[in-house]
Amino acid sequence: MLAGGGSAGHSIPCVAVAEAIAAQRPECEFLFVGSTRPVDRGLFERLKLPHVLLDAQPFPYRPSWALVRSYMALRRARGRMREIIAEFRPDAVFSTGGYVSAPVVTEAARARVPVVLHASDAKPGRANLYLARHTATVTVAYQAAAAFFTGSQVVVAGQPLRRSILHASRERGRAALGAPPEATVLLALGGSQGADSINRAVLDSLPHLLSIPGLHVVHFTGAAHEERVREAAVSVPSAKGAAYRCHGYVDEPGDLLAAGDLVVSRCGSSSLAEFMCLGLPCIAVPLAIAGGHQRYNVQPLLDEGAAVLVDNERLSGAVLAGVVSDLLADPQRLTRMSRAARSLAAPQAADRIADLLVRHLPSEA
Repeated sequence: MLAGGGSAGHSIPCVAVAEAIAAQRPECEFLFVGSTRPVDRGLFERLKLPHVLLDAQPFPYRPSWALVRSYMALRRARGRMREIIAEFRPDAVFSTGGYVSAPVVTEAARARVPVVLHASDAKPGRANLYLARHTATVTVAYQAAAAFFTGSQVVVAGQPLRRSILHASRERGRAALGAPPEATVLLALGGSQGADSINRAVLDSLPHLLSIPGLHVVHFTGAAHEERVREAAVSVPSAKGAAYRCHGYVDEPGDLLAAGDLVVSRCGSSSLAEFMCLGLPCIAVPLAIAGGHQRYNVQPLLDEGAAVLVDNERLSGAVLAGVVSDLLADPQRLTRMSRAARSLAAPQAADRIADLLVRHLPSEA
């Protein structure tokens, strides 16, 4: 059983770990547990993965009536999970934390099912810190996160990545984009749900960016923003060889990411891990909420020179255009950034976590 949802950052690592387990134990059966949000339902349905969806809710940071509603939803979800665990009878549970995982982990522990909990962020969230007491092992994506789990067996594994990222092809990505080998590809991402500030900055900077000959801008807007952004961008003229392409959300972005030369992005752990694996220099725009964990996530890239930081409050079309122009004017710096990003990659993370989970499975017949 693999639990995590509410955003692709919680659900995609579950898919990555399942892929790694299936490579070792093809007979293994899986059940994914996610939230009722469209991002989870859509992902599991498109990938044809067996799943259940829980109507759990995040706990607010301050006392309010929402806290009461979240508590009641948690109680209902725990009752539902008790039934599912009794029916599915998992040999092990993998959880990426978050509010969806709370009823799964607590009920698995109650049923004495071994749990491996994964902390994706350099500064773990409230749910992971609470759930760690119910787990056999905690795996972390960042060395800095290990210090938060003093009472648990901790394994620094890295962030699990899907096979489509590990085996991504720059050539296939360029062909899909219609970008020739000599073109420069700038990627813009706001996470699975999109980011208003990045979308606005890209749109405002487009007249400048598309005046650069040979620059292809590939913009992942988030599904809810795609139509509006596409309409706003359609009238922007392009220089010779320049192009703009808009996507709402892509389940298998590996080849498109591999086609890039530079990316502007939020700083979710999975996104950063993908950039490191692919050697993508990054203009990092961390989201400031939820304890500022994205700022902690990107710090190793900043320390190694693999990323340039732009605070979300500073981000504008003019700022983005200036940073992009400065980096594109210095190819040697981009090469150093790419090399630094690859030095931080942990491409074996999913396999390391799979090894821990397979230990709890019955022996092969």
